[in-house]
Amino acid sequence: MTLDDSDNVNMASSWCEICSDVDGRDDSVESRIASATGNTPATMYCEDCHQRLCRRCGRGHKRLRFATDHRVVELSRVSRLSDDTRRSDDSSPGTCTTHKARPLELYCRDCREMGCVLCVSLDAHQDHRWCDVDAASHEIRRGLSRHLEQVGAKLEECRHAESTHRRSADDLEESLRGASCQLRGEVEKTAPGRRPVRG
Repeated sequence: MTLDDSDNVNMASSWCEICSDVDGRDDSVESRIASATGNTPATMYCEDCHQRLCRRCGRGHKRLRFATDHRVVELSRVSRLSDDTRRSDDSSPGTCTTHKARPLELYCRDCREMGCVLCVSLDAHQDHRWCDVDAASHEIRRGLSRHLEQVGAKLEECRHAESTHRRSADDLEESLRGASCQLRGEVEKTAPGRRPVRG
């Protein structure tokens, strides 16, 4: 590998992983480089997603619902570990937190948490009820759907009760107005010259 080749490898690892194929939309140096090369230089790094980001994507990243608590730092502050080393140290969302490289395949019904095949053998989970993650997901979705239907039915009951109470209140108010008018009429009949007292 020549000196020029090593520079290209370093530059390639410094492109934004989100918008490196998208042309820039402003007049910044980053945008001019992106227009010329098809890549945007990375200046930031998300420590949770393990992604290099340009300044624009870095600012937008924390606005995303799933990334509001992510740690986005200046790329210059990231340690010299390669992404591969960093990824093997951390567990990704689909891997076991206890047994780093193992995929999450099982769900412990008693602890209500996911685990890998090695977790079944841990003392903490002895004699616990385990099932496949997909089966647990399906059961939980079904349960949530039932609860959602029940909540919908209760909401409809509440709306109906509110409507009934509103009609009753309107009827009562109308009845009171009628009684008030009738009472005023009776008072005027008994004392034609007097003004009724209003309350």
